[in-house]
Amino acid sequence: MDAFMVKKNPHGAPVLHITAAEARQIAVEWVTSSSRPLSIVEDSGFSRLLSPEVRAIMPGRKVVGDDVVRIYNGMQDVIRGRLAAVTGCFHLALDVWTSKNGNSILGITVNYQEKGEAKRHLLDMLPFLAAHDSKNMSKAVYQAIQRVGINDRIWNIVTDNASENSAMLPLLSGMGGMPRFRGKASQVRCMAHVCNLVSQAVANTFIKAATSVEVKKKQAPIEDSTEEEEAEGGAGAGLAESEYASGSDEEEGSEREEGAESDDEEESDDVLDEPDEAISTAVCADLAANQDDEAELRQIHSGPRTHPRSLNTPNTPASGPLELSSSECSTPQITTTAAEEEEQELRNGEVGLQIKKLAWLSKKIHYSPSARRKWKRECRKFAVKKPWTLLRDVATRWDSTQRMIARGVDLWKAVISFTENNLGIVDEKHRLRRTDKATSKTFSPSSLPWQRLRRSSSFKVRPMIGEVVGMFERLDTIFSNIETDPRRPVAWREAAERGCLQSAYRCSRQSSGV
Repeated sequence: MDAFMVKKNPHGAPVLHITAAEARQIAVEWVTSSSRPLSIVEDSGFSRLLSPEVRAIMPGRKVVGDDVVRIYNGMQDVIRGRLAAVTGCFHLALDVWTSKNGNSILGITVNYQEKGEAKRHLLDMLPFLAAHDSKNMSKAVYQAIQRVGINDRIWNIVTDNASENSAMLPLLSGMGGMPRFRGKASQVRCMAHVCNLVSQAVANTFIKAATSVEVKKKQAPIEDSTEEEEAEGGAGAGLAESEYASGSDEEEGSEREEGAESDDEEESDDVLDEPDEAISTAVCADLAANQDDEAELRQIHSGPRTHPRSLNTPNTPASGPLELSSSECSTPQITTTAAEEEEQELRNGEVGLQIKKLAWLSKKIHYSPSARRKWKRECRKFAVKKPWTLLRDVATRWDSTQRMIARGVDLWKAVISFTENNLGIVDEKHRLRRTDKATSKTFSPSSLPWQRLRRSSSFKVRPMIGEVVGMFERLDTIFSNIETDPRRPVAWREAAERGCLQSAYRCSRQSSGV
């Protein structure tokens, strides 16, 4: 036991168990292995947890930052040795990230496999003081891989669809010493970016059309709530509170006790970790819009249309899309008059309004404590299955709109009851109708494959290319079945046509190495 006991200093002075050098080493290991910001070592709350003696030897963020760079440079021989011991080729993934203060950083990761297990290693984080154009990027990438001695084993590079990435690849290939790398032929488009394009293609047409419907109906547009409304539960919250005033004090007390109860006992995702300032794709369509993505969508839709190899999906429910023979796989040509196009635009707008209303309701319940209490009450009343959280659609998650709609369908009874019984919180322009469920359910066939695809593409410990490609094809088949189903409304068939992944995913098939 003596080995585990701290002996009291006879002079009464505290005994330091670490030196200043050890404190610097511990700080570097902490911020790098746990992905903590450098500023955390100077956080006032963290400092109060330390004894005055340890606080005196704790390094500042500038020192920790310099130590991280110094140790990284000192570990280059170790990194080279580790990568040299790998059998096989390497694939790179790279992206440029620009911070809020305008600093651009190029991140490069090297990907390989050991005994069938996927491995990732951060190769470099390079600050870009000059413009991150194709010439500068190719030079930076080449220097990074040459420094660790793997340039002769680079095969494919994963990037998003930015034009400078495509222009960079031939320049990189022309630098020599990369026998397997063949420029654009070795480019793999980022699958998450492709998924984001497809998600936008399906939902954005409806969301944009909603604005024209609001104008034609002379209805005030659906916008974000003010901070005061979010804090107080809406301008008319007093009316809603009075409607519930008949509830007993015991009930209110139980509500407070149940506040500690999780609404999402079965939630296996980090949907609640989205930052509060996350932009809603539906409610803030203009802010969430990305001009590069819009241009790429136009390019994709103007290209040739291709269909998946088979439109017959296994285990398709009887109520689902029609299973067509190979002779019927060609998409019927839809010709419309000007009047029909106007009517179609109106229908698209009605669908978009429903999406915006659900997004607004999700945000309202997320921010307003009083609305959240009433929402829990409705969920208990109808005994709906958890999780109870109405998911928000945010621009940083490519499948969030589909997931929001799917969750809304699961909780539909509570959604309608909440909007009908809380007129002071949910005014007329934000109110969903009972008949809207049929429209929302149309999204449901594609929601499960979206979730599976997202989970498969997020695994970190095993190869996933086969799973992800299989999910792409499965999702494409579902969209194609909807597109060719004559029983479906034209609006949904056109949305499914925009969502067929073969058109967007053909970018990802440019690589001959996959």
